[in-house]
This record gives sequence, structure tokens and C-alpha cells, in this order.
Amino acid sequence: MKAKRLLALAAVIPCSGCFQLEVTAQAGYTSMALSGHAAIANTSSGVSSSNDVDSALGLGDAAGSPYGRVQLDFGVPVLTASVFKFSQEGTGRVTADFGNITAGTDVVSKADFLAAKVSYAFDVGIGPVTIAPGVAVDVFDLDMSVHDQTGAVSEDIKALAPVPMAFLRGGLDLGIVAAVVEGGYISIPKIGDAKGKFWDLEAMLEMRPTAMFHLFGGYRIINLEAQGDESSGGSNNHFDVGMRVSGWQIGGGLRF
Repeated sequence: MKAKRLLALAAVIPCSGCFQLEVTAQAGYTSMALSGHAAIANTSSGVSSSNDVDSALGLGDAAGSPYGRVQLDFGVPVLTASVFKFSQEGTGRVTADFGNITAGTDVVSKADFLAAKVSYAFDVGIGPVTIAPGVAVDVFDLDMSVHDQTGAVSEDIKALAPVPMAFLRGGLDLGIVAAVVEGGYISIPKIGDAKGKFWDLEAMLEMRPTAMFHLFGGYRIINLEAQGDESSGGSNNHFDVGMRVSGWQIGGGLRF
């Protein structure tokens, strides 16, 4: 009899800590392009002028690649991860000295770029609107090589860095249609010989024919700015990079 009373009491006590885990998996196609400027100087005078990434280095065309995103909704905390990678090749003519490559030289350029983002935010719902502050980490992997037509002279820009950022996501859920906008930002003061500024903005629209399946389309802009000095081989290499990766993405997803 005592056991029956305990079971009855447990049945009427609200379970405030209970939640139902919701998982969303998305896959699709993204088309991204590079823009901005890049400069390298191998002299003590530092960087005097830059080359346009899209025109002078020939890397302005959009390139397609697979896109993936997974979100785990634990009720209030939400963990999200996404990744894409693309490669771009092109030809151009540098308008300013680019390290050992002199101005006016015809060049062949190649860039490989990978961006992985992980965010941890806390949903606060107000009717159909959700505001989710939190933190995010973007991992950027950039490998850019530029050389003259003969391959005799070349310069490389390589960067692999995790970038923690303050993060905010806003959402609007109207049932069959939903929209999400999220962004992260950080400004890094000069530490040693370098400083930088990074921001990442993404917007997405979902169409939901069924409760489980949806289609999505979106746009993303990643902005990277960095300046400083790098010492190698007994010489100082001065760099000034301001690049933007931007483009659209489409695909489909499952929510269960």
C-alpha cells in the first residue's frame, strides 16, 4: 500500500527538469566567394599597399561545396555545429608588390578555405520569437598560394586558428515557415606582433512541408581582418589581410 501511495504522488508532481531532446540534421550545397585585400611585405618599411583578392589575385569567382549542420536542442541550451569547405583557383595581375612578387606580374593563385562553427546558446522564448545569447567558436583554415606564371617566385598565406566569439541568435517560428539569424563577433587587441577582428553573420529561412522534413535557404558572410609581423628565416614579414567569404546555401533537413 505504501508503494502505491508513492507511485501516485510521483504521478502528480510536475517534472520541471524533464525535456525532450530535439535533433535537427541539415545537408546541402553552398556557393561561396572570396573578396577583400591581402598584402605581404618582406622589408622593414612594412606594408604600403594591398592587392584585391578577387581581381588582382584572380580569386573572385564563386565555388560550390557541400554544407552540413547539426543542432541539438536540450530545451533551453542549444548546441549547433556546421561546416563547409571550398577551393578556388584563378589568374590575375598584382597591382602592388606582394612579398617577392613585384607589381605588374601575372600570377596564378589558389585558395583552400574551411570554416567550422560550434555555438552554445540559451533559448529564451517569447511567443513565436526566440532570443538565444551564448558563445561560439569558429575554426578557420586558410591556405592561399600565389606564384608567377613560371613558378619561379611564390608567396603563401596560411592560417589555422580557432576564434572564440560572443554569439547571439534570433528566431521566428510560424509553424510552416521559420527564420533564423545568428552572428558572432570578436575584436582582438594587439597581442605580440598581431591584432585582428572577426565577425560571422548567417541568416536562414525554413519551409516545412511536414513536421519532420524541411527545406532551407540562407546566406552567410564571414569577415576576417588581421595585421601584424611574422618573423621567419631572420627576416620580418609584414602582413595585412582583410578577407570576406560570402555566399548562399540551400538544402534539406530532418528534425526528430
